[in-house]
Amino acid sequence: MSTDNDPPPPYSTRDPLATAPPSQAASPIFYHIFRSHFGNYKVDQDDKRPAFYIATRSLRKPNLIVHRGNGEIDKVVAHCVYPELGTIYKIGLFATQNDKSSIAWTKMTSDWRFEAVVRVPDITRMSATVSAKRIFLWKRTPNLTLVDEETGLETAVVHVAGISSRKCCVLEIRERYGAAFDLLVVTSTIAIYEKERKSSSEQPIRITGRGPAGAQTAGFSGAFSG
Repeated sequence: MSTDNDPPPPYSTRDPLATAPPSQAASPIFYHIFRSHFGNYKVDQDDKRPAFYIATRSLRKPNLIVHRGNGEIDKVVAHCVYPELGTIYKIGLFATQNDKSSIAWTKMTSDWRFEAVVRVPDITRMSATVSAKRIFLWKRTPNLTLVDEETGLETAVVHVAGISSRKCCVLEIRERYGAAFDLLVVTSTIAIYEKERKSSSEQPIRITGRGPAGAQTAGFSGAFSG
């Protein structure tokens, strides 16, 4: 039986969306993250199509319920459970939408580190890929950055949003390891943002950081403000 002191296990999921190998030519994908007055989150793609809807719960587990699209009740694709006495976030991806028996869990430590098995180029064979175990860490930088600890590669970046009552940030995923990995990154981003928001006691935002185009932006007091 695992405990909160155990190292995070390898990220493994039966989700068929995770099977697609990355493309070196794939462009970064941008997710625009908004928080409603009711405390829930919606995530839109660049073309404004809804990607995910995340319901938050303070007193019940899981703390985050991730729906694909606009939040249809039959399209639950991920859960997140916050640490209580321990230090481990638990993120579960569904192999089959809305089927709790198909969930595969991974762990993110309180310093925002998780392990994942991803498809990377095979240096011994041209145009081939291999599975590789990598550890990813969300680092506090002028913009919160997800770094591959082995290569130092910036896998994803959270750009704080402009002054807005609803828009939280823009998540840029630079390395494309498949839709399931994208879902894992989105869920971990929301988990960190929500925990930081609560711990800040709703402190006012301050101007800090740089947006995707280099413009000065309004940052969140905490992990998202450097």
